[in-house]
Order: sequence, then structure tokens, then C-alpha cells
Amino acid sequence: SEWMHAVATLSMLTLLPASGLSLHDPPRAPEDASSPVAACTSVAAISFDGKDIAAVSAANVTACCAHCQQTWGCVGFTHYQGRCYLKEAASNRVACEACAS
Repeated sequence: SEWMHAVATLSMLTLLPASGLSLHDPPRAPEDASSPVAACTSVAAISFDGKDIAAVSAANVTACCAHCQQTWGCVGFTHYQGRCYLKEAASNRVACEACAS
């Protein structure tokens, strides 16, 4: 039931910090899973709006792409002012002068 799912999710969130992970860490792909982002290309001045999986620090677009490749469910990203926004969808393109996606 939905109530049981919520209880199970809350229990898992409670255990994560004890394992050394932050609640803000993006989900990692299983070792045997391939990333949907095999190679990176980026477009300047575009942001993929919404559908964030996580936001992590990234010095540049290359580092941002590497985060996406290592994150389960990531199909795209937007790099903006040192932050990398990992996306589960990359369809809603919005103009953003300081972004790269």
C-alpha cells in the first residue's frame, strides 16, 4: 500500500547518513548497468528546465557530464555557475546565457 511504501522509504532515508552518504548524493548506477549517456556533447546557452535528479558541484561541463554518466537514470544535465543539475529528462529546453547542457 502507499502507506507501507512511505514507511519503507523513510526507513531507508534514515539509514543513508549512517553509511557515509549524504541525502543529497545522486543515486549511483549498479556496477553492471550501463549509463544512457555514453558520450557527452553540450550546447551553450541552453538549460534543460525541470526534472532534476540531483545537483552537485562541478568545475566545468566535462565534470558535469561525468557525474551524469555515473548517475542512475541521468539522461542529460545543465551546468550553471559551478553546479551540475542532473536530469531524468532533457526535453524542455530554455534559453540561459550562462548555462551549458
